[in-house]
Amino acid sequence: MNNLRFIILLVLSFLFLKIKANSSDRNILLETLIKTGQDVSFISWQKEIFFSTGDSTFDTYPQNLIKSNKALYIFINGSGKIYEVFQENDQLKFKRIDSTIHFGYNIGSFGFSYKDKIYSLGGYGFWRMNGQLRVFNEKEKEWDIVKLNKEIPFITGTTEGIIWLDNKREKIYTAFFILKDEAIKSKGLVDKEYLYDVMELDLKSKEWVKIGNLNPLIINKLQSIKPITMSPWGQIVLIGDKISLLDYRNNKILALDIRKSYYQTIIRSYWACSFYFRDSTLIFGNKNKLDSVNISYKDFEYSGQTLYSKETYKDNIIYKNSYFIVSFCAILLIVVTLFLYLKKRNKLKDYKIEQIIKSSNPAQRVFDELEIQLLQLLIKNTESGLPTTTEQQNKVLGLSKKNIEIQKKQRSDIIISINRKFSFITKKDEPLILKRRTEFDKRSFEYFLEYSRLEDIKTFIKSNASES
Repeated sequence: MNNLRFIILLVLSFLFLKIKANSSDRNILLETLIKTGQDVSFISWQKEIFFSTGDSTFDTYPQNLIKSNKALYIFINGSGKIYEVFQENDQLKFKRIDSTIHFGYNIGSFGFSYKDKIYSLGGYGFWRMNGQLRVFNEKEKEWDIVKLNKEIPFITGTTEGIIWLDNKREKIYTAFFILKDEAIKSKGLVDKEYLYDVMELDLKSKEWVKIGNLNPLIINKLQSIKPITMSPWGQIVLIGDKISLLDYRNNKILALDIRKSYYQTIIRSYWACSFYFRDSTLIFGNKNKLDSVNISYKDFEYSGQTLYSKETYKDNIIYKNSYFIVSFCAILLIVVTLFLYLKKRNKLKDYKIEQIIKSSNPAQRVFDELEIQLLQLLIKNTESGLPTTTEQQNKVLGLSKKNIEIQKKQRSDIIISINRKFSFITKKDEPLILKRRTEFDKRSFEYFLEYSRLEDIKTFIKSNASES
C-alpha cells in the first residue's frame, strides 16, 4: 500500500513539473504576438528568457521570437531548437517542434521568417564565423542548408549586427562582416579581418551581391552603434544617443526628429524591451507592459550622409568566354608594360644614386633635407624605445595641414627613397625604415629603425652633412 502511494505521488509530481515546464504566467508581449494575424519582419531580442526549456544547458541561451503568418515561435539561438508558442485555457504553452541534437554552431545567428518558413543565417561556432543560410524543414523536423553563391559571415545580438530584412523586396542587407577562422594560422597579431562591404542577399535567387563600401563615418562609430529593430524603411539603430535610420534602398543615413514626444521613451525602453514594427506602428514592451507609437518615414531627417559608396555591377560575375580572354590579355599586357617601365625607372634611380655618391661636388648629398629630418626623428624615437607615428612624420615633413591622401603619398615616397638609397649604398635588400601595425588600430602603422643599425646610420648622416 505504501509502495502504491509512493508511485502515485511520484507520477503526480512528474505531471506537475511537466505542466509547469510547459506553461507560464501571463506575458503581454507573447499574447499580443500570438493574436497578431500577420508575420512580423523582425522582433529585437534582449536578454529576456520567456520560458524554461527544462534543460539547464539551453536556459542560458538567447531566446529569439519569430512571428510568421502561421504561428509564433521561439528560436533558441545557438542551437536548432524551435518552440511553437500558443495559448490554451488562458495559459501560455511552449511546444517543441524540432528533433535536432546539434548546437553551438550558430551562436548569434539571424533568425527570421520568410514565406512562412523559419530561417537562420550566419553565426559563430566551432572556431569560425559562418555565413550559412539554414531553413527549418517542418516535415523532417530538422534544419536543411540553403546553397548560396558565397558565405558572408556575421553575427547579431543585443548590441551588434548591422543587418536589415526587406520583406517587401525579399532581400537582406548587411553592412560589414568579419572573417575569422581559428583553425587557420593568423598573420602576425591579426586573428580576424574586418570587411566593410555592404552586401545584398536576394532571397529568391539566393545570391549575394556587393552594392558598395560602408561610409567611413559609420565605420568609425561601429563600437557605439546598437541595433533597435527593423522598420519597413531600414534598420533603426542607436548611434551614441541618437536614434537613426539606415536606409539601404535610398542609400541614406537619417536621424529621428529629437522633438518627437516619444523620442526619450524609446531611448529609456531600449535595454528593457523588445521592439518590432507592424506596418508603421512601432510596438515595444516586455511580459508586464506594452506600448506603441506611430512612426513614418517623414519623421526621419536626412543627415546629408550616404550609407555607402555605390559600386556598379553588370551581372556581378566575370565575363564569359571571349570577353574574359580579351580582358585577361589586356590586363596581362598592362602588367608586363608596367613591370618593364618600373624596372627601367629603378635602374635609372640606382644610376643617379651612384652618380651622387661618386660625385666630387660636396654640395651634392645622398639624402635631401627632408629625408635627413625624418631619419633624425626616427633615430631619436628608436633610441628612446618609441615608435614613430604618422602624426610625428607629418609634423617634421610639413604635411600636417595637407589632406590625408597627399600626406600618405608624400610620406610613402620619402620612406621608399630613403630605403632605396640606403639599400644601394649597403648593397643589402633589407629596408632601413621598418613598419608594423599599431596595437589599438590595425588599420594604422607605426615606424622604427632596427636598433643594431643606429650607430652606422648616425655616422653616415653626420659625415654626409659635414660634406655640404
